[in-house]
Amino acid sequence: MIEALNQRLEALCQELRTSRGKARTEALDHLAEVLAQLDLHGHPAPAWAREALATAVDENVEDGFDNMPV
Repeated sequence: MIEALNQRLEALCQELRTSRGKARTEALDHLAEVLAQLDLHGHPAPAWAREALATAVDENVEDGFDNMPV
């Protein structure tokens, strides 16, 4: 099971390097699911994966403020 999750992480890493827009959002959603499964089983997630999710959240928050009237 863990080996399958690690293989999925590698595939998602490659996908995130090349995807944009909706495809990137979907890849990030899948990444969040894989990380949740790793956490559930008590296995550490790679730092790059956690950083990718944190960056995506930060970008979404900033986008929300960009549209706020002043």
